[in-house]
Amino acid sequence: MVRSTKPSLLRRLGALVAAAAMLVVLPAGVSTASAASDDADMLTVTMTRTDTLGDEVYVGDTLTYSFTNTNNTSSAFTAFPAESNLSGVLTTGTPNCRYENLAGGASYPCSTASHTITADDLTAGSFTPRTVWKATSDRGGTQVLQDNIVSTGDTVTVKEGKRPDPATIPTDRADGEAVRLATARQNLGTECYRIPALAEAPNGWILAAFDQRPNTAMANGSGVKCWDAPQPNSIVQRISKDGGKSWTPIQYVAQGKNAPDRYGYSDPSYVVDEETGEIFLFFVHSYNKGFADSQLGVDESNRNVLHAVVVSSKDNGETWSKPRDITADITKGYENEWKSRFATSGAGIQLKYGKYKGRLIQQYAVGRTTGSNAAVSVYSDNHGKTWQAGNPVTGMLMDENKVVELSDGRVMLNSRPGNGSGYRRVAISKDGGVHYGTVKNETQLPDPNNNAHITRAFPNAPEGSAKAKVLLYSSPRANNEGRANGVVRISLDDGTTWSSGKLYKEGSMAYSVITALSGAAGGGYGLLYEGAWVTGGGIDSHDIMYTHISMDWLGYLSATADDVTTSVEEGASTVDVTVPVSNVGSVDYTGVTVTPADLPTGWSASPVNVGALAGGASKDVTVTVNVPATAKKDDVAKIVLRVTGTSAANADATTGFDGSITVNVTEKSEPDPEPEPTITGVSAVTSQAGVKVGDVFDASKVSVTAAMSDGSSKALAAGEYSLSAVDADGKAVDLAEPFAAAGVVTVTVSVPVEGANPLTASFTIDVAEKSVDPEPEPEPEPEPKPEPEKPAGPKVDVPTEKPGLSKTGASTAGMFIVFVLLALSGVAALSLRRRSVH
Repeated sequence: MVRSTKPSLLRRLGALVAAAAMLVVLPAGVSTASAASDDADMLTVTMTRTDTLGDEVYVGDTLTYSFTNTNNTSSAFTAFPAESNLSGVLTTGTPNCRYENLAGGASYPCSTASHTITADDLTAGSFTPRTVWKATSDRGGTQVLQDNIVSTGDTVTVKEGKRPDPATIPTDRADGEAVRLATARQNLGTECYRIPALAEAPNGWILAAFDQRPNTAMANGSGVKCWDAPQPNSIVQRISKDGGKSWTPIQYVAQGKNAPDRYGYSDPSYVVDEETGEIFLFFVHSYNKGFADSQLGVDESNRNVLHAVVVSSKDNGETWSKPRDITADITKGYENEWKSRFATSGAGIQLKYGKYKGRLIQQYAVGRTTGSNAAVSVYSDNHGKTWQAGNPVTGMLMDENKVVELSDGRVMLNSRPGNGSGYRRVAISKDGGVHYGTVKNETQLPDPNNNAHITRAFPNAPEGSAKAKVLLYSSPRANNEGRANGVVRISLDDGTTWSSGKLYKEGSMAYSVITALSGAAGGGYGLLYEGAWVTGGGIDSHDIMYTHISMDWLGYLSATADDVTTSVEEGASTVDVTVPVSNVGSVDYTGVTVTPADLPTGWSASPVNVGALAGGASKDVTVTVNVPATAKKDDVAKIVLRVTGTSAANADATTGFDGSITVNVTEKSEPDPEPEPTITGVSAVTSQAGVKVGDVFDASKVSVTAAMSDGSSKALAAGEYSLSAVDADGKAVDLAEPFAAAGVVTVTVSVPVEGANPLTASFTIDVAEKSVDPEPEPEPEPEPKPEPEKPAGPKVDVPTEKPGLSKTGASTAGMFIVFVLLALSGVAALSLRRRSVH
């Protein structure tokens, strides 16, 4: 440690030269410390304002600042904040900006400084941030090497009234440009905000939930402040219905209650069931105890247990059910081991692949009676009707943890270390999160003991595809900078390797959650995070910030080709494949090209020019794949589709994420049989002639001929057509009845045709009047036959005509007498014959 000694004259001259060299023009919002002494070169203090509230502020606004302190000497000393009108700076509170043993030539950042505009500031009309620093050889700031190093920031104007909430005003924002959804004292004047959760509803709304924490007496009697459970906290939510451009006002999902009978809700996390459209929101329900001092038990009424609850929404997050306690369900089998549990805030997942497709998973951290905290997957296989816990992940201290499904259906656990080891802890499950393998430290993902988030970049990509392997991870940048400098990292290989990340929030930030957004929600990725840390006066809060990012923002082409599967028969030489190419970002691209790559031996395909592709646009292109003659049934050809393009911002060709074509070779099918010829026309005639009134129509004499599509003709049977008829006046004629009148009868033949109107043909029948027959000629009188000779009988005298009878009467009477006599003579003769026989 440097001793406190008076610098030599030569050193003072050197200091003046160094100070002169540091007089550079700084951007607005950035100021450099000045010193009253000539030893100002020992410590340089740069103050930067980090909020986005502008130069006009209102009572209740919180301004945030960061400092960069640089040791300009070759020896270590303590950078000691002596005076400040900012919170989070002086050593009288925690956190603060003291840095002990700052090495020679080294710099360190401090991002905890803030100031909430007060009524006194309004009276003054302005506020100017000011700090005074010392370079000391001791931690306590008493052994001064250099004093009175003053750093003053830009003055802001304080206006009357309440600041309009910019989040409610529809605004187009660039990628990475954040909007504040909540800040300390925003609504109640004493409240804090922390613990973000984020999801996209099935209809494309973006849901953002977080804790609202009142600045009130601690349940354990340790003072008055905003804090975690068991404070009477509430879960609140804002919704964006226009892709993040604007947000509804803050509304309660589950509201806590202060004394008497205090209870509260904390740590929200969404899980969306994409198959049913129902959304679940998990959080803790506290009474008297928090995570650290919760006791064994699962009874819902036990006030000394930290309970697990869930609510659900079936209307895209607009309304929510009452909290349902699932403590007993998810503690089953561990009732004597697990004394505490809480849902890891942010978001859970639904599995997309394999045996466990559709499973809902929410991660929990569990406090055990013995051993360190464990991580566990709580899951449902019946769309959230019931929930159960898998096996706990133990062996290493675990804390807030997240899961992501990998491209092959395995589940990767990614956990906050909990013990300050500095790196995320990772384990793999092969059974949908029930059991996990060995836990390892992932040294590519440094962690300052913070709740981070991991997600799929393309959640709907086919299993095993290149896009299914792309993961995104959001967290603070390093493990030696504290909770600060938020970055998004990307992995292209299921988390095997990770990028160094791109900064989205400089300075103070903590918890974050990132999710892929559909086109209905604006595409790209939504990122909700805790921004500036606001402390002092019992306040322990972070600004809740939302921003949108894209693959363009991350440095990748946002245009991508779909993954397409097709088939081709053995013997075919080519197959044309339609491939959608979509630009899911906001940057317009030109010269977009799809290049097939990594084809199997013998297969080939040429690049396809897509041309210009505006942000949000999509085009279908045809990729012609040449199939080798050796391709046989059950062969599978997997072809990578590389997409490149240029933009106004980047003239160099930029590579996007691979699409793919999968070609399955099938057995050659038999040629389709020749189609049966169809009827194209009909004709009809009748051979019935000479028809007169009273005659009956003879259907058997009708001949109907069909002209066929193959040029042939076909005689139709009676059952293949129907007949109808009308007379000359158009009146229907019943062909089953005899013709009732003379005249022309038109008979129509109707032949039904499947899927079309019937085909018809007609012929006519001339019905004549019925002819009158002439009177028949009278038949001549038959010649009388001679009477057969009769046997002799008794002689009968025939009387003569008596006088007085007419000639006619006499004749008739005579005939009668003759007839009688003849009859009698016949009888007599018969009698004689009979006698002769006997």
